[in-house]
Amino acid sequence: GSLFMHPTNPDVLLAGTGNNQYHQNAGAYLTVDGGATWEQVIRNDIIASVEFSEADPNIAYAGSADSIYRSDDGGKNWNNLSGEPGQGWGMPGVRAGFPIDFQVDPRDPDRIFANNYGGGNFLSEDGGRTWKNASAGYTGAQTRDIVVDPVEPARVLVVARSGIFISLDGGNQWEGISYPPVAV
Repeated sequence: GSLFMHPTNPDVLLAGTGNNQYHQNAGAYLTVDGGATWEQVIRNDIIASVEFSEADPNIAYAGSADSIYRSDDGGKNWNNLSGEPGQGWGMPGVRAGFPIDFQVDPRDPDRIFANNYGGGNFLSEDGGRTWKNASAGYTGAQTRDIVVDPVEPARVLVVARSGIFISLDGGNQWEGISYPPVAV
């Protein structure tokens, strides 16, 4: 799963739970008291990634292999924006799969990157409703993290098993910068 702390209130956290083997009580959970109590806010879906927007902490995202969810009230209530049960989410013709990590642009709460266990990055610029491929030149499956530069949002870095990749144009093109066969 995933755990993400509210950017201005450390007592508020979102957790995504469940995996392919353990479906019982899978979903997203919210705590507003530093973890003393948790409320399940998304049920019956294996939530692999959660994140609050730094630009507007009322906006939060949660994602599974089937759906991308968005909350506009700090994680209390959620809308399924992308995907249908059993159909998945992603750009037309591509099922994106489980998101490893989300990265919301620190200046635009509607611009969100997702990287996925199956490899590849996807970008939504409308708050998770539609997605496009942001992986041209990027070959990394088993991605570990993705970061959007808070000063230059077109600069995006990805750390994957196959190396470190950088995009200078918001995720449209990628270049490997550390794995020797890619850097040549």
